[in-house]
Amino acid sequence: MDDKLIVKIATIEVPVSNLDKSQDFYTEILGLHTVEKQDHACYLSFGEKGTATIKLAETNSVSPLHFSNSNANIEHNPVIDFYTTDIHACYHFFHEVNMSVTEIEEAESGKVFYFQDPDEHWLCMSSTNHVSQ
Repeated sequence: MDDKLIVKIATIEVPVSNLDKSQDFYTEILGLHTVEKQDHACYLSFGEKGTATIKLAETNSVSPLHFSNSNANIEHNPVIDFYTTDIHACYHFFHEVNMSVTEIEEAESGKVFYFQDPDEHWLCMSSTNHVSQ
């Protein structure tokens, strides 16, 4: 396949049970901005050109997103990792807003901690910025 045919991730879709509650979480806690809101969907972005959009899709059937990573011994491996330039400040902010988070752990090339959104989707905050990003 031509290496320029598919060039980036456009949208990551996340099922949510309450659109307004999830939109508040992703914008007020994680700092995304609402790009467009429809009756049962909301598109969010960090506003950086080239980054993926997150679509919150309201649905009646939400199963928390995560998987068991037996190779890394992570029981609730998240499907979305967010990047921060200051993992400790982010960790303290999450505590200030009464979010439940795991302890900060050493990762392959940085530090991480895990948390859940309102629908119990496991997410990760990471200080690892991959070379290609």
